[in-house]
Amino acid sequence: MKHPHEMKGPTGVLSVGISLVTIIYAACGFYGYITYGDNVAASITLNLSNSPVDFSVKVMLMLVVFVSYLLQEFPVVEMLFPYIKRPLRARSVKRAYIIGIEYAFRFIFVLITRELLLYLRNQK
Repeated sequence: MKHPHEMKGPTGVLSVGISLVTIIYAACGFYGYITYGDNVAASITLNLSNSPVDFSVKVMLMLVVFVSYLLQEFPVVEMLFPYIKRPLRARSVKRAYIIGIEYAFRFIFVLITRELLLYLRNQK
């Protein structure tokens, strides 16, 4: 981030990005309700049939969620991992080990968010 000030404010990258995603999700919900009425299911994929077009939409949605999760995880790891990396560098740990520890940290972060999701899903 060469220009951190571009991230903040009402016209910053973060605000514009979150606003755009919110509008897209609201539009999906609105048009889904208009299409299916009171028969709308809890998940958008449950409303789709098994036709080839609907199947391709399900696959694309799966890929979008998969990739977006990785993109959402990236800044969190970029903010937290330096607190782990500093003590390792102070102990002169090899760069290859630090990279391995970063991958392990990312993996553990994914597992923690998965377990949190499963826990919260069962708290109805």
